[in-house]
Amino acid sequence: MTTKDYAEVSIKPPILFVGALVLGYLLTKYFRIGPGFARPDALGLTVGLLIIVAGFCWLSWPFAAFALPRPAWCRASRPRSWSPLAPTA
Repeated sequence: MTTKDYAEVSIKPPILFVGALVLGYLLTKYFRIGPGFARPDALGLTVGLLIIVAGFCWLSWPFAAFALPRPAWCRASRPRSWSPLAPTA
């Protein structure tokens, strides 16, 4: 019996993180926004803040989606929670 010690995802997390670093390096190399490393100008700060705001919006979307009340068609078909002490029908 073989067991997998990782999730069934299309891109493994270490590869995803390294890919993000490489993408950031390539964007910095070919599309300079600021005057240099760790010295952003107004355009660099604006682009960075827009990326941060977009990330927070993307992060907050699932929380807002789960906080909204369910529509009537969804509430009616909600399964009952299972309990080992509940009688089976």
